[in-house]
Amino acid sequence: MDETYTFPSPGAPLSGNDKHTLRGRAQTIKPALILGKEGVTPTVLKEFELALKRDGLVKIRAATSRDELKAQCRALAEGTGAEFLGTVGRTASFYRAKPVAGEFDEA
Repeated sequence: MDETYTFPSPGAPLSGNDKHTLRGRAQTIKPALILGKEGVTPTVLKEFELALKRDGLVKIRAATSRDELKAQCRALAEGTGAEFLGTVGRTASFYRAKPVAGEFDEA
């Protein structure tokens, strides 16, 4: 794994190479959320948002079919502004740049 990779800054679009590298890194992390049969609920959306703020790169696993997972991924990405990186089976990965330290701190 390339340890010199610099994550994209907030607001910067992801290139194909960025997505490829982030998908590779997502393979090594454990799912932060497991989507149940209820799908994307307000509680799931809130937990997903917290995971994105904390980690930036988040992997989820779904208890539903792969077809239903695509719709759920679309809802998660639209609801949080995260970049959908792709799926492997019933597991999906997302990325959203963490804010720069001090960017939203009050003076």
